[in-house]
Amino acid sequence: MADFVHVPTAVTASRVLGLRFKEDDAESAVVQLRKHVRAGFSADRVERVAKQANLPVKDVLALIDLSQRTYERRQSDGKHLTLSQSDRLLRLARIFAKATHVLGSAEKASRFMQKSNRALCGESPFAHIDSELGEDAVLEILGRIEHGIIG
Repeated sequence: MADFVHVPTAVTASRVLGLRFKEDDAESAVVQLRKHVRAGFSADRVERVAKQANLPVKDVLALIDLSQRTYERRQSDGKHLTLSQSDRLLRLARIFAKATHVLGSAEKASRFMQKSNRALCGESPFAHIDSELGEDAVLEILGRIEHGIIG
């Protein structure tokens, strides 16, 4: 996990996922999120995150490496995502939560996530968060924005 992922971010990411933890017990949010990832998020969390981030569900499914057919089957059978898929979905939720915090609104964060970025060789931040290395690059950009560093 990237360095920025600390307790407040875990709480905010849990909200993007539609999970609720006590505000005053933020440390347990990290522990609870980890448990959810290990158990696998329910398939309906995909739609929730896609809606929150204003992204097409098909794009989120591609990011977490899940076919539309398997997704639909898991929804109808009440089955959960795999550990890897849940981890990728959490990565998207965390980055989106961080972008929302830094940029000031979910709308701005959504635009940021989908727009090509010069620092990412013209690719969008969304396209980069399929790996830890890409996540780190996106977090670095957000950190620069947050601290007023241009260029």
